[in-house]
Amino acid sequence: MAADGFSLGRRLYAFGFLALIAVLIAWSAISEYAALSSLQSGFYITSWKKNRGITDDAEFDQALASSRTALILNPYNADYFLEAANLYEWGAIRYPAWTPQAHKFRGKAIDNYRRSVTLRPSWGYAWAHLSHSKILDQQFDDETFIAFERAMIMAPWATDVQRKVVWSGFVMWEFLPPEQKDLFLETIKRVLKTPYQIKYLSKMAVHAGWEKNLWPLINNESDKRHLEEAVARFNKKRKR
Repeated sequence: MAADGFSLGRRLYAFGFLALIAVLIAWSAISEYAALSSLQSGFYITSWKKNRGITDDAEFDQALASSRTALILNPYNADYFLEAANLYEWGAIRYPAWTPQAHKFRGKAIDNYRRSVTLRPSWGYAWAHLSHSKILDQQFDDETFIAFERAMIMAPWATDVQRKVVWSGFVMWEFLPPEQKDLFLETIKRVLKTPYQIKYLSKMAVHAGWEKNLWPLINNESDKRHLEEAVARFNKKRKR
């Protein structure tokens, strides 16, 4: 009887071990398929960036389908939600920002950005996108300002975050509370310390009418020349 009990225990242990292996293999397969689906939708985004827009509605639908598959298979992945949000942003920019179509796509983008930061609260990149998308959707509420601030705090030196933050800060400058204005000015100072960023910063500042605030922050002659050139180009275009 003791031998039989020992043998039963071993069989149960072996069964449990095999079941665990099966679960791990299944989970690995699901994760791999989710990653492949995400990779496919990411491929379309890369193509649209290269072609400066969506060239085929069928491609857009396929990209959304691939993204949904990834989220169904792994609904706890912040990257997948960010990718889905970016897809909907691509859908939104096909229409003027004030149209119902743009609001529809951008609303879905915002929902997915929210899910992304919920899963990864320290992700400055996703916070920057959330703030940026809400501004484009003309939503200037508490969530927009919170997302803007967290982007600056969570990823102060990330260039891709800085670019979103700079645009958002220029748009919202007059409405920012004093503490967020201070944070934004610190972001601008960091951008000025980053190589090769002065050209885009000058261009954006001039187009936003923010150059008067940028002048006092510039310390070297080369950067001043870039801003002077941006002002001259802008004024020349306005005279045409």
